[in-house]
This record gives sequence, C-alpha cells and structure tokens, in this order.
Amino acid sequence: MTLEKNMETKITENNHLDSEVGLYFGEHGSVEAQVFIKDGWIRIIGFGEVYGKKYPIKINFKL
Repeated sequence: MTLEKNMETKITENNHLDSEVGLYFGEHGSVEAQVFIKDGWIRIIGFGEVYGKKYPIKINFKL
C-alpha cells in the first residue's frame, strides 16, 4: 500500500487486496477504510465485511 503525500490512503473495493489489512479482512469479505499516519500513530478507520455482514473497524497503533 502506498500512502499519499499527506500520509493517508483509502482502502477500497478496487485496491483492498493490495494491503495487509485488506488481505486479512479480504479472506472473509471486503474492506473499505482510511489509513492515517500522523503524530506517531497509525490509524485505520472503516468497515470490514465478514460473511456478508459489515462491521466497523477502528485500529490505533502507536509507533
């Protein structure tokens, strides 16, 4: 996954298999999320589909 200059990217139906997050959720369904790297944090916010039902995803990881 390549981040834009603003250190953000979107994971969509078209590119979700290009990232580890998308690959993980892609085993069960699709994922649509935004990825941010800012102030020493990685944040992933969006929705993942598991067996046909959408669930919210919110991951905060301190670098």
